[in-house]
Amino acid sequence: GKGGPLAGRFRLTMSRRALALGLVWSLIPGGIADAATLTPVLKTRKFEEYPAAAPGYLAWSQSSSRQRPFNLFVRPTGGTRFRVNPAGTQGFMGSIDGTTLAYNQATPFGDVKFFDLATRIHSDPPQGVNTAAHESGISLSGSWLLFRRSAKAFGTFQEIILFNLTTGEQRILATGDGRRKYAQPGTVAGDFVTWLKCRNPGGCGVFRYHIPTAATGSVPNPRARAQYAAAVTADGSVYFAESTNINCGQDVGIWRYTSTGGRKRLARLPGGRDAAKMSPLVEAGKVRLFFDVFDCRQSNRPSDIFKVTV
Repeated sequence: GKGGPLAGRFRLTMSRRALALGLVWSLIPGGIADAATLTPVLKTRKFEEYPAAAPGYLAWSQSSSRQRPFNLFVRPTGGTRFRVNPAGTQGFMGSIDGTTLAYNQATPFGDVKFFDLATRIHSDPPQGVNTAAHESGISLSGSWLLFRRSAKAFGTFQEIILFNLTTGEQRILATGDGRRKYAQPGTVAGDFVTWLKCRNPGGCGVFRYHIPTAATGSVPNPRARAQYAAAVTADGSVYFAESTNINCGQDVGIWRYTSTGGRKRLARLPGGRDAAKMSPLVEAGKVRLFFDVFDCRQSNRPSDIFKVTV
């Protein structure tokens, strides 16, 4: 979808596919990987993508086919799902902070929208967020809003922007041109932000940014692989996918990086499968990592949402 986190990505011609329930997640030999149990969260005949998990809620975008519009749904824990985006629009999920849902609403190009889960009232962000350009890839944590601003034509400017909703401060964290220098936001959580930047389809790296100090560091990449689908938790732990390239490469793995524990592969996807967006939920000392998984090889199999518990 044009408004989603993958808008303008190198994966433009690639279709998404469902992940079979019987998928086996392989761990790195030598005991350096966590035991990750794969659990299906949403597995239907529809395309379910862009998950976002928060205490008491799960949100995602859904379509009946790749050619149909995407709508945004929220399912309260123990409750019935409901639709967020108004009729005549598309909704691409961003993140949930408390009871505020931040998402991209496209008609067809996107703006940042807020939705109060308690009152079910829509609202707009402060002046300076939405422009005549395209705002997408949205994440919210406290006063900080992370998003990408790009031109409506593919192959032109891209800016990864961190915007303070209270003060109006705006920081441009990275730029790209949509082609060989591609930039995509990850998430913001607490004092940390993550994003990815690509020199080419096989040369993508993930970065972590510390808001109070404005210090930027790259996630180690000793295997010289493509890193993407980045997300961060409030303690600075970064979760991401890694493969031979960002376009459904070989040896796709789900990884975690911490400053104290280094890199650790949590699980490996079988050939022809890939992940696009991750949403870590931290509760009671555990991290449940939600992500969409698709089949790269066929266009008629929908994508589904799974989770692993770290």
